[in-house]
Amino acid sequence: MPDQQDDVDMNVRARGVLSVTVFTFVYLSLGMLIASRKGNWEFAFYIPVVVLFGVLTLAIRKRAKLPLSLLWLLSIWGLLHVVGGVLEVPAGWPVDGDKRSFYSWEIIPGILVYDKPVHAFGFGVATWACWRGISSTCGSQQATVGRLALAAKFDLKEPQPCEEVWQLIFTSQRLSENAVFLQSVMGSQS
Repeated sequence: MPDQQDDVDMNVRARGVLSVTVFTFVYLSLGMLIASRKGNWEFAFYIPVVVLFGVLTLAIRKRAKLPLSLLWLLSIWGLLHVVGGVLEVPAGWPVDGDKRSFYSWEIIPGILVYDKPVHAFGFGVATWACWRGISSTCGSQQATVGRLALAAKFDLKEPQPCEEVWQLIFTSQRLSENAVFLQSVMGSQS
């Protein structure tokens, strides 16, 4: 039987999730407004995709046992993407190419462009989210990064109850390899 402390904890968690949701909604709305006014239709399309992923994340967060800190990190990654795509760097800041967006900003000229650390951060956070999801699906903490990498590379099979999850990982990895192969073949023919 739940006690009062459980109710308090649930209320705190619900407020935390609401805070992340409102924060994300605000910056996505502003990003959509800025992208639309600038005619940046790539990002005007991108923002609804982020909303879709956000809704899916919220839908699975309890089952996947996603901590509030992970939700905040995913939201911050989204914010960094929106900033990178819709805001321009001040005149005088070094950029890679003709575009003045943050994605072109050379943080360290000739060495480090804004999009590299943003993507490194984001893929690290996304990997953590996937690990949490796979771990909760398998009912254990067996889905470590090392095991996933070895399983994907050498077609190792994980025993039940994770068979469907592992098959999905193997299939996705093979599809990715095939896409890269086809792109390299098609690119070499042009």
